[in-house]
Amino acid sequence: MSKSVKTAIILGQLGTPDEATLPAVKRFLKEFFNDPRVIDTNSALRFLIVNGYILPFRSPKSTKLYERFFKNHGPSLRTFSESLTKKLNHQYKDNKNIIIDYGMRYGNPNLDKVFSNLALQQQCQNFLIVPLFPQFSYATTASIYDVILDACKNCHHFPNMRFMAPFFDKPEFVQPNAQIINKAIKERASPPDRLVFSYHGLPQRNVDNGDPYYDMCNQTTKLICQQLDYPIKNIIQTFQSRVGRKEWLKPYTDVVVAELGQQGIKDIMVTCPSFTMDCLETYDEIGLELNHLFKENGGDNLELIECLNDREIWVDNLSRLIDQELIHF
Repeated sequence: MSKSVKTAIILGQLGTPDEATLPAVKRFLKEFFNDPRVIDTNSALRFLIVNGYILPFRSPKSTKLYERFFKNHGPSLRTFSESLTKKLNHQYKDNKNIIIDYGMRYGNPNLDKVFSNLALQQQCQNFLIVPLFPQFSYATTASIYDVILDACKNCHHFPNMRFMAPFFDKPEFVQPNAQIINKAIKERASPPDRLVFSYHGLPQRNVDNGDPYYDMCNQTTKLICQQLDYPIKNIIQTFQSRVGRKEWLKPYTDVVVAELGQQGIKDIMVTCPSFTMDCLETYDEIGLELNHLFKENGGDNLELIECLNDREIWVDNLSRLIDQELIHF
């Protein structure tokens, strides 16, 4: 990599509303569900679904969830993204030609604006795009590709571009996750009755059409389990956050956890390895709502194991993954 050429590293995340108000949540949901990779249908039907159902009926409910979540945790995805970016910039402080920033696919700071600033205002010529989704999916990782490539249309010349490959099976990702889980179990008075690996769900149709997400989740679970000091027979893999009536990846997290409570299982821990940062889907959906569901069905304790977030071990390991990409410039 030439030391005289500016290189931009952009961390890509899903996004979060600007604030927990109905207008802000509505804007966020409108942008999210208008993405053809999220609702994979023709534009006319998508328009009807988004404007006729999601925005008028889902927005108020989602606003209440974000009000509760922001009150308890603040905009954690943005907070952790800012902190991780700051720490990575410190890692590369000796190279003045490397600039690290982050952008959201939906919401602010928006990825296209972050890219345009680095390309047009700061004159970066090399770009490494780092989607912070461990497992590839058509609906998430590929959507980040779309935004970046579309933003390139405003460039007078096409920059040198690399997209970091999914790191679902990389030791730099697997090892710190295993370490966090082992530490969380060791700090308890006794091990949990069950350990649940809960991944974000995906419509089964996507996988049937060739999305590799499910296989990558299976591989992540397998690799992390190989490093755990915990019986594999007590580990369960599930999928959360399903929307609508169509079939999603199974087994469903909420169904499994309710059944565990009904079967007399009293104490479980849940880890979420499809997320690198804690957000509404981990802190609130798992740590709060799933906890209540477990107790309603006879369980006593559900403990959420936090994500990598901005931990130093993840900063160090992510910088190693970045270094492996930078040598190609």
